[in-house]
Amino acid sequence: MKIPFIVHWKNIVSILLSICCLLLAFVVSGCGDDYDLSNTGSYACSIKWPEDVPTLETTSTVSRAIDCDAAGVVTVAFTFYDGGGSYLTGDEWSCSLHQGTVYGIPAGTNRRLVVTGEDASGTVLYRGEQTGIEIFAGQTTQGEEIEMEYVYDTAPSAPTNVVATAGDGEVAISWDSVSGATSYNIYWATYSGVSKADYEGVVSDVTSSYTHTDLTNDTTYYYVVTAENSYEESDESDEVDATPDAGENPTAPEISNIGRRVTASTETINITTDSVDTDFDTYQAKGAQYTDWTDVSTPITFNLSTDDTWYTLQIRAKDQAGNLSTSVSLLLFKGEKTILNTHPNVVHADNDWFYEDHTLSINYSPYLVSHRIVFYENVTINAGVTIYFDSAVGVQFHGSLDINGSSGNVVTFTSNASTPDEGDYDEIYFVGKGNLTIDYAIFEYASKFRANGKLDETQIININDSIFRYLDIGTSCFSTADVNFSYCEFQCRPTATNQGAAFSNTTSTGWPVNTINIDYSYFHHCGTAVFIAQKKIYNIANSNFTNNDRNIWITSTNDENNDIANNYWGYDNPGGSLSDLEIVDQGTGSLTWSPYSTSQVSGAGPR
Repeated sequence: MKIPFIVHWKNIVSILLSICCLLLAFVVSGCGDDYDLSNTGSYACSIKWPEDVPTLETTSTVSRAIDCDAAGVVTVAFTFYDGGGSYLTGDEWSCSLHQGTVYGIPAGTNRRLVVTGEDASGTVLYRGEQTGIEIFAGQTTQGEEIEMEYVYDTAPSAPTNVVATAGDGEVAISWDSVSGATSYNIYWATYSGVSKADYEGVVSDVTSSYTHTDLTNDTTYYYVVTAENSYEESDESDEVDATPDAGENPTAPEISNIGRRVTASTETINITTDSVDTDFDTYQAKGAQYTDWTDVSTPITFNLSTDDTWYTLQIRAKDQAGNLSTSVSLLLFKGEKTILNTHPNVVHADNDWFYEDHTLSINYSPYLVSHRIVFYENVTINAGVTIYFDSAVGVQFHGSLDINGSSGNVVTFTSNASTPDEGDYDEIYFVGKGNLTIDYAIFEYASKFRANGKLDETQIININDSIFRYLDIGTSCFSTADVNFSYCEFQCRPTATNQGAAFSNTTSTGWPVNTINIDYSYFHHCGTAVFIAQKKIYNIANSNFTNNDRNIWITSTNDENNDIANNYWGYDNPGGSLSDLEIVDQGTGSLTWSPYSTSQVSGAGPR
C-alpha cells in the first residue's frame, strides 16, 4: 500500500525561506574584500606629472590637464598595500582626472600607495609612490601631491671599460657611464665566474665609481658591474679582478694642468713631481685615445678628436712589482661652449640631474644648457661665468645657491639665440631648501626669475648689485624668509602684464610674516614695478622709479608699519597723493610714503 506524499503549503513556504536565507548568506560572505567595510577610510590626493608630459592649454602645474592622447595615458591606477607588501585595495581614474579620493581602504598605519599611468594595453608609462600613509576608519586622509616619473621601457646596456685597481685592503672599481642608467650594482666574489646569480656580495644603488674596502690583502677579488633603471637591470659587464696588497704603492703623480674648456685637438701633460721610487717602472694613462690603462712616458699627449665632448684624462704610476699609485684625473670639455647637460656626473631622466654639490668655474665658461637641468644639492657660480640657454629650457636649484660675481666680472644668465628676445628660455627657478646669495649677476631674456622659500625663518635671500632685464614675466619671490635687494636694477618691457619684482608668501595659518627690504635700486619700463602681496612687511628706500605704468601695487595683509619713503617716483614735482606717485595701496597695514625725493637718487642701481 502506497502512502500519499502530502506537503502542506506552509511547509513549502518555510523551505523556500530557508533556501533564500542560505543564498543571501552566501552572497554576502562572498562579496567584497576580507575585511570589515565599517573599518575603512579614504585617501584624497593629487597628481603632479613631469614637466615634459604634453599638456593642454593651462597654467596650473599641479592640476594641469595633460594631453592624454599625446602622452599615451588612458587610465591612472591607484593600488594600496600594507606594510608587508600585501594588496589591500585599488581604484582607477580617467587620464583627465588629477585629484580625487580613493575609498574603501582598510584602516591602519604604514600604508603604501602606488600610482601608475597606463596605456590602453595596461603598460605602465609613469609611476609615483607614497609611503607611510595612515588611514583612519570613517575618515578621509588628506594626502600629499604624488609626483609621477617616467618609467623606462628598455633596460640599459651593460657597463663597459670596467677597471678594478687594488690598494691596501681595498679595490677601486670604475666604469664608463651608461646612457639611461640611474644606478649601478657591483657583484663580487673571491672566485672567478661571478654573476647576478652567483656571487658572495653585492653593492647596490651606486651612482659613480666605488671603492670596496675592508678586504683581505693578497686575496683576489672578482667583480662584474650592472646598470639599472626603473625598467630593468642590465646584463653583467666583463669580469675584472684585483688583489689588494699592503705593499707600498708608488707616489701619485702631480700635474699642473687644470680642468677647463679647451678648443685645441690635443692636451699635453707633464709630470711636475717625479714619482720615481726605488722600483719605479712607468706611468699609465687612460682617456681619449687610451681606452684602457696604457703604459706611457712623460710628457703624455691626449688626442681630443671630437668636439662638444667631455674628456676624463687619468694618469697613475706603476712600480716593477705591478703596484699602482692612486690616479690623478683631469676633466676637460672640448668645444666653444661647455654643455652642462652632458657632464659625466649628470643623471639623465625626465630632466638632467646633478645629485652632488657643483661649482660652475670660469675655467669652463661659457656654459650651455641644452635641456632642463636640475641641481639637487648646493651650487656655487664663480665670478665671470656666463650661462647660455637654448630655447624653452630652464634651470632649477634645490640646494643653496651662491653666485659670486664682482664689479666688472659679473655672472650672466642669457639666451643662446642669435637675436635674443624676452622669454627665449624657461624660468631660472630657485626652489629653496637652502640659502640664496647673489652678488653682481645679470638675468636676461628668460621667462622669469623665481625664488621660493622654505617654511621657516632661518633661510637667507640676499641679492645685491644685480640686473633683471627683458624677462617675459618678471621676478617673483614666494618666500617665508626675509628678502633683501640692494643696488639692483629691474628693466622690464612696458606692458601692463610685466612686473619688475613680485613678493608674496601665503595667508595660511602658521606661515611667518616676513620682511621685504629694497634699497638703492632702480625700476624702469615696467607694467608694475613692485607688487607686494600676502603677509609681507616692506621697506623700500633710496630707489628710483621711472617710466612705469604703476610703481607699486600693495595687497599685503600684514598689520605692521610699512615704509616706502625717500624714493624718487619719476616726477620732479609730483602731486601729494599716492595716486600721483603711481602707487596703489590695497593693503591692511599702515604705510609711510613721505618724504619723497624730487630728483633721481644718486647711486641707485648696480655699483
